[in-house]
Amino acid sequence: MTKDLSYYIHCFTHLKRDMKNGGAPHKPILLLSIIRLFESGIFPNNRIFILPELVASFKSNWSKLVDTNHWGIVVGVTH
Repeated sequence: MTKDLSYYIHCFTHLKRDMKNGGAPHKPILLLSIIRLFESGIFPNNRIFILPELVASFKSNWSKLVDTNHWGIVVGVTH
């Protein structure tokens, strides 16, 4: 089954997140970081690994997009 852009828009806008304190931004930030690495060619196929580049991209996106003293990357993210 081929999935179109509307399917992915729906999935990304309906992520299950902890909604305490306005909603945990970890999953959206991680997705943006992964997309960025796919665009740059770090991940050439559909396999994603926890690499220093991913951690750096996550931290960079976090610092630009989230206004809090709390941050972190969770290796075992579930959805």
